[in-house]
Amino acid sequence: HNLRLQEHGPQDETLTVSWAKQQGFQDNFCYFGHLAQGNRRGSRVRPYFAKDMLSQLTPEDWERARASGRERGQPWDATTIVIRNLPACVRNQDLAVEWLKTHRQAKGYEFLLFVPAKAGGQDVGAQRKCGYLFVNFCSPHRARECLEALHDQAVQGGGPNLNVAVAKVQGQEGCMVHFKDLSASGYLRPLVRSRQEAMADLAREPWE
Repeated sequence: HNLRLQEHGPQDETLTVSWAKQQGFQDNFCYFGHLAQGNRRGSRVRPYFAKDMLSQLTPEDWERARASGRERGQPWDATTIVIRNLPACVRNQDLAVEWLKTHRQAKGYEFLLFVPAKAGGQDVGAQRKCGYLFVNFCSPHRARECLEALHDQAVQGGGPNLNVAVAKVQGQEGCMVHFKDLSASGYLRPLVRSRQEAMADLAREPWE
């Protein structure tokens, strides 16, 4: 405090250090967590939260963070993402789960639906037709973690990079309602798990 900035600034400037209003990991996460939400292009502020500490947060902490984000116009509610440009080896739902496991991103999902590339079409030039995947996680943190881990990653075997984004449809219930006609027809059947099963999944090691 009051240290003169002789080497890095004008000599008449000094550092000012004071006690922060927010104290401890939980309070700081609940207050600043919305700044780490998704891909905040152009943002000059992006806090870092240690993963081992995030794993100790309670559902009440996450709700406090969401409420804080809503107050600041930065919602923490996104739990559903869509993964586009899947590699050609992902041909069905079981393989989609295995593919997520190889990238250590299968934990904590409540809803998972693989949508194959349209049948009957031919690849156009060097671009092949790709399937995509809807995944709803049990927490916004897991959804964001998966998005940031996979987005724009190169695909084994060539083709366009992965394109991962927040889905327009959000939440397990929202996904089930949105895809109910496909499920009823038997064309596509999502994998659905309870919140308890998804949360328990997060405590398992290794990532399998």
